Amino acid sequence: MREDAALSWSVRASTAAFGFSLAIAIAPRLQFAARPSDPLSALKLAGYRPSGLILQFALAVLLTAALAIAGERIARLLVPHRWAAISYSVALLLAPIALMHFGNLRHVLLLGVAAAAIVFLRRVEPQFTRGDVILILTTLSCHIAFLDLDFGGTPVATFLRAAIAVFIARLLVRDSEAWVLTPLALAAQIVRITPWISAAIALVILFGTPFLKFRVSRRIIYPIAVVLYPLAVLQIPPAANSANFFEDSHNIVVAGEMMRGEKPYADIIPTHGLLSDGVIDYVAMQLGADSLRSLLDIRLIAGTISSLAIFCLVLAATGSAEMALLGTLLAFCLSPGAVIWLRPSAALFALAAMVAGTRLRSRRYFLIAGALVVVAYLLSVDFGIYSAIAGVFAAFRARALRAFAIGVAAALIPALLIFAIFGFVADFITVNLFEILGGHGVYFVRPLEIPECLRSPAFVNTLERCIEAMTWVLALIASSIALARSPLRAKRSDGPWLIGVWIVVAGASFVERGNYHFFVAVTPFIVSALFVMRRYARTVAIVLAVIIVLRAEPFRHVITVVPQLRAAKRSRLFDARTEASIAAAKHFAAMLKPDETFADFSNSALLYWLLKRDCPLRQVEVANYQSIEAQREVIQRIERNPRVRAVLVAFPGSEQNVDGIPNSARAPLVWSYLRQHFTPSFDEAGVVFWKRR
Repeated sequence: MREDAALSWSVRASTAAFGFSLAIAIAPRLQFAARPSDPLSALKLAGYRPSGLILQFALAVLLTAALAIAGERIARLLVPHRWAAISYSVALLLAPIALMHFGNLRHVLLLGVAAAAIVFLRRVEPQFTRGDVILILTTLSCHIAFLDLDFGGTPVATFLRAAIAVFIARLLVRDSEAWVLTPLALAAQIVRITPWISAAIALVILFGTPFLKFRVSRRIIYPIAVVLYPLAVLQIPPAANSANFFEDSHNIVVAGEMMRGEKPYADIIPTHGLLSDGVIDYVAMQLGADSLRSLLDIRLIAGTISSLAIFCLVLAATGSAEMALLGTLLAFCLSPGAVIWLRPSAALFALAAMVAGTRLRSRRYFLIAGALVVVAYLLSVDFGIYSAIAGVFAAFRARALRAFAIGVAAALIPALLIFAIFGFVADFITVNLFEILGGHGVYFVRPLEIPECLRSPAFVNTLERCIEAMTWVLALIASSIALARSPLRAKRSDGPWLIGVWIVVAGASFVERGNYHFFVAVTPFIVSALFVMRRYARTVAIVLAVIIVLRAEPFRHVITVVPQLRAAKRSRLFDARTEASIAAAKHFAAMLKPDETFADFSNSALLYWLLKRDCPLRQVEVANYQSIEAQREVIQRIERNPRVRAVLVAFPGSEQNVDGIPNSARAPLVWSYLRQHFTPSFDEAGVVFWKRR
């Protein structure tokens, strides 16, 4: 009875909302031109008659009221058919959303026709199940296909047509299992080919495979689909991909030096992690990637594995593949950077293993988690540390420290043996302990302060402006309360709160540099926490879920972001200033002999790779050699290397003074040496080189 009342209310409310939307859509047609006989007013000066405004107002009131009355009668027809009542309500509620995204009367009427068809077909039983969540991906793929065909003209019309087409097809094929393969259509939309060809292939898969009724496990298709979707939106090669001269120096240069035969850590230091700052780009170079754009594209494509990590994390916390799919789709809208960022991927996989081990009481997962923590550290030092701390905490509570330690050893020992074979195991250990971890203090920015957005008493405004900071606070409080019930022994329901622990630990990134690097786990935490909350406070969970979805703006993602990315042209790698600086540096490099090089004192190490010159230092930025010992080592390397004929002092386009601190202040001994042994010789477009005396 209560469910029938809720369905009746939703039908009546959506019908009334449709009436108001219809009035808004008609309103522009009631803007009558002013007549000479009309009394003078500001409205007349604007060119309109007052009667139009009165009609617009009256129409909004009357249509809303009239359709509300009609909704009462329609509710009686639809309530006995739950699927029809829900589908009807959704169709009509899309009308105001369409208008918000530059829709018009035609789009509103289209949705009205769809709602009327649902009423007519209400006795059809489509047998909707939880598995129909997959239709979201099906609709997104159909939307992309229609965009490529320009079927609709505008993004909002294209999406509405895609949604209606998928819905009609679902009524024809009344088996959710038959639709499992449809997201594979995204694979046809990844590579940039003739649009109509990819669209045709996708549409055949979308509307052909359901009739074949193949049976494939959803746990196989879902993980594939969540990786295919961002690739389909971005396309290969990605258009919206540019270089950051300072940041990309950390990985491209290391890989380039490894191609010259240099050893990581011994000859060149991967600052963030061996895999992310060297190995991945090195492998790409070995496979033939010889341009900066190609390397950046490969990193972006590799970064989509984080979408799979987010899926696994939500799955581990909830045990529901459908919830994991919804959580990943929410992440695409709420924190899109999280699904294409490579560095945290292994850490998220490790966290997923810890959460699964806790929920399933499985030591095997803790063994996997231990191994993944090592991979996470090699991929990104900071994320690896966050996962290691969370892993020890989770393993201790689950009485699985031994399994966790075995997992760490199982990955670490082979890694060290490989490093020993290649001759840099000792350097790996010493550099990580004393230079990377020991020198981390140079990156702290400011005293710890409460983020300004958290000072607002308006919850919605706070959520809008800094959901990351708010989530960190909630993760700290909620996880502390939940785990306090059993601080020394794990419970199966602890999954969401372990994600909260990881978020709290990763808050160190904010303490250090004001970064919200824990944002990659924000969506999994929110989804899994609401999943648990629904058992105890269903209404509260629903309200919070609605707020989060509104904050994520899924329709903006579909109607604005996707069309823009699909239609985007190849962006420039660098801005005009950086390109001018590169051109100037090439002019200077032409004065050097092929085997001669320069020392970089401007945090512009990417020039070594662009100019095909050897990097004579182990560090790729000045902040990495602030200690007295490191500065003396840099001086010795420059002094003993006769091929170092110059030093780069200034390069507009890079982060020349990290955190506003001049490099001369960070490394005064090196600066003093350079002034004594080098003299200014080149200044073009702000690029300054000094040559050895």
